[in-house]
Amino acid sequence: MYLFVLEERNTLVSVAAEFVKTGVLQLFHHDEPVLHLNVSPPDPNEAGSGWVARGVEEFKAGEWIAELRELSSRLAECEAEEKKKDELLRDDELKDMAELKDKFSKIPPVRAERKSWFSRIFRRSGT
Repeated sequence: MYLFVLEERNTLVSVAAEFVKTGVLQLFHHDEPVLHLNVSPPDPNEAGSGWVARGVEEFKAGEWIAELRELSSRLAECEAEEKKKDELLRDDELKDMAELKDKFSKIPPVRAERKSWFSRIFRRSGT
């Protein structure tokens, strides 16, 4: 069992005299800490949108590394399957919408008959 804990912080950078977002990412394997990283969002000129490791505080080598790599590859497979399912579902929805549009385009427009207020009053009163 794995547990990932990300703790976000605002850290004062004295040189720049401003607060920046930082964090700590900890990984626990069977309730034991095996990895502790100092992390932060990428710099504006860096590619990517994920957080970046800035320092390693703790690292314990072990079987968990191979297990995590295997989980990573299985996760990638699951994500690919889900993406394929989503694309098929979207294609089906687009096909259904096209069929409905086609059906409704063949129905001739019908104008509603406007009844006079006089005839509506008599219908309501039962006369």
